[in-house]
Amino acid sequence: MKKTVGMVFMVATLNCWAYQDEPLKLFDTSRNQSNKVTIVWEQSQDVGAACNRERQARGLATFNFAAQSCAIVSSNADGDTCKIITAQKTTQAILGHETRHCFQGAFHQW
Repeated sequence: MKKTVGMVFMVATLNCWAYQDEPLKLFDTSRNQSNKVTIVWEQSQDVGAACNRERQARGLATFNFAAQSCAIVSSNADGDTCKIITAQKTTQAILGHETRHCFQGAFHQW
């Protein structure tokens, strides 16, 4: 039972990570990986599966938790393309958070 509770807590904590942002907190744009990105926004009924399917198609490791949204950047000769996947009903904060990933990559570790 303790293992189950621990695993549920860990998964819940990982899922909450993306939503711990302070929406009005300023951040440094000098860390942008690009300032020109084409964004494609996909809405899905099963966000976790859609994110993992997209990550797998690009040779990336799949998430080991139920993602509530994701942004996946790919580069080619025409520039960077970023696919954002969210639920069919989402928030401005989630969309903004994922858009920041499009420009800054894995900014959580900063």
